[in-house]
Amino acid sequence: MEVEQNSNEELIERGLTATERAVDSIREGDLVRRHTALELRELQVSTHADFQQLRDLMREFDDQIYRERTASLKWMEKKLETARATADQALSSTLMSKDVQLLEKKVHSLKESVIKVNKAYYEYENTVDMKDLMEQVTEMVYRTEKKEKEALAGRKTDEQSLEQAFRAAIEGLYGLKSNNPKVMEEAKKLAAELRVFRDAASNKNFYAMISKGNAAPSTGSSNGTTSSERNFSSGSSASGASSGASTSSSAGTSSFTTLSSSQMSI
Repeated sequence: MEVEQNSNEELIERGLTATERAVDSIREGDLVRRHTALELRELQVSTHADFQQLRDLMREFDDQIYRERTASLKWMEKKLETARATADQALSSTLMSKDVQLLEKKVHSLKESVIKVNKAYYEYENTVDMKDLMEQVTEMVYRTEKKEKEALAGRKTDEQSLEQAFRAAIEGLYGLKSNNPKVMEEAKKLAAELRVFRDAASNKNFYAMISKGNAAPSTGSSNGTTSSERNFSSGSSASGASSGASTSSSAGTSSFTTLSSSQMSI
């Protein structure tokens, strides 16, 4: 009887001990569960904050892209409006249209010239004769030296050639066309000055005039006035011609030297 009672007490004591251990394990598990729940909560809060920040950054980035795109579109529209206005103005302006057409013609002519130069260069490169080329260069040097010696020797040019040179220069000046009135006025004055020398050469007293420094003959005495000259100077007065004659007397030597050198080189 006593043995059974001891075994029952021992069994009860073991049950109590196991129960206490189980309760302690349950408590520890509950603590671990609560700690894990808190960590998960903190992780969720942190993740949510990071996600919210990332979403705000993405929204700000989208807004910035939209602003830049809008600004770029406005800039492009402004530039296009300016270009359209310039193009419309150019098309509506007759003078500018003519300038554009003239520029196109010049570009086309330049293109054709470049093509011709390239063709001529390749053809010349294939057919060039160095011996003949050296002979041409030698001949050119000889002729140049001869012209320089003749110019330094002071050989006179006949007055008929001088008259032709002056006449060609005057016709070139009167045939000049420019939208600048100052250029036309200067060309008119220079042509009036050259007429004095042309008339002197026509009357066979050019060298006498420049050597003695006498007054230039009247421009009205010459019968060599061209049609382009008459058209150019139809509205000019006689005082302009007389003032051109007085001015040309002081510049006679330099003008004669330049034109005579040009005539000799021709």
